[in-house]
Amino acid sequence: MIIDLRTEEERHRHPVPSDIKVEVPVRLTPQIREWMRKTLLHIAGAHGPHESFDLLCASGHRATVAADILAGAGYTVKSWGAA
Repeated sequence: MIIDLRTEEERHRHPVPSDIKVEVPVRLTPQIREWMRKTLLHIAGAHGPHESFDLLCASGHRATVAADILAGAGYTVKSWGAA
């Protein structure tokens, strides 16, 4: 499953097919990180423990943070990085 963490503007500049779009701001404040954690764990929980995830964003930073969140919760992250 591909989760696209880019903003709408970033997706418009470089379209990439994805299964789920979660618009995460470029600047990851502590509040945004907590919202991101809750959102990603909710998405992962809805798809079951055996689902694997590909994560992408524009620079790779948000995808790396997302990978740490999901892997830390026991989910499989196949790849992450910039799109």
